Amino acid sequence: PRPPRPRNLRLRRRGSTVIVTWRGPAHLRQDDVRVVLGSGEVDLRIHRGARDRVVLRGIRPQMRLGVTVIARDARLRASRPAHARLRPRQKQSSGQP
Repeated sequence: PRPPRPRNLRLRRRGSTVIVTWRGPAHLRQDDVRVVLGSGEVDLRIHRGARDRVVLRGIRPQMRLGVTVIARDARLRASRPAHARLRPRQKQSSGQP
């Protein structure tokens, strides 16, 4: 059987930094984190370790971002993917006509 899918995938933006967090299965310690920027640029990071968190730096606030996380077991079998998107920040309107 496939490993369980990562849960609670969340993206938080702080200026030009995006923090990606998720909850992976406790017994699995390897995840594939695929990042797709609005410009079409793709980055794949192999995450190993107990902490399910990746910090992406240099992401402009106007840029869209899509993230996919896949958990892998010891035989490198892949789980179903977890997806999340982050839209660009909208400029605040003053409410004045």
